[in-house]
Amino acid sequence: MSDKKEKKTSTTSTSTTKKPNKCLLIVNFFNGVQVLTWLITFCLITTYIASIYIPYPQLNEHSQKLLELLIIFVKIAQTAQISDFILALCGCSNNQALFSFIQVGARLITVYFFMNQQTPVWLFGMMLIPWSIGDTVRPLYNLIKDNYTLAWLRYTLFMINYPIGASGEVILMELRLKEDDFKQFEYPIRVLQVLTMLGMIYLYTYLLSQRKKTLKALNEKEKGN
Repeated sequence: MSDKKEKKTSTTSTSTTKKPNKCLLIVNFFNGVQVLTWLITFCLITTYIASIYIPYPQLNEHSQKLLELLIIFVKIAQTAQISDFILALCGCSNNQALFSFIQVGARLITVYFFMNQQTPVWLFGMMLIPWSIGDTVRPLYNLIKDNYTLAWLRYTLFMINYPIGASGEVILMELRLKEDDFKQFEYPIRVLQVLTMLGMIYLYTYLLSQRKKTLKALNEKEKGN
């Protein structure tokens, strides 16, 4: 009987250790995908802006192709972030499901319904530079949790990135309202603008509280070592 019990406990313990390992592999895979796609997006947006404003013929002639490629990669990078919400919902990651839903949902609407090739260059930069910086650092921090520099960047850069990025989203919606195709959706878009800013405020205050806890814990850990 005791042997059977030991076998049962050993099998249950191995099964419970396998689950977190599987979850960790999945989470790390999607974090790696996000780091890669947002790094490419950052390179594309900075190169695209340079192709518009820097008088360099070899670069200027490729601005349209860069723009097309940029929009494709933004959609890929943003769609990949759906994994944040799914993994949080399944309990595979430490992210808050509500936190992920607000951020990912608002961005997906922006990317798929409002962002297009007619978006002004400065507005592309206003949204995509903060997005790509923040969403490269965040999954990188998730991959290397105990790194103080990455933790500091993760919980400091959002103070600049979130207000700028969210303001860019609201401005983009406002510009679209001037177009005939969007005028009939004025009220839903107005509601979405308000929800975008309220969501940003919620995420901002949540990350401020997390910043204090995380950096304090890492400081104490470093002192202990």
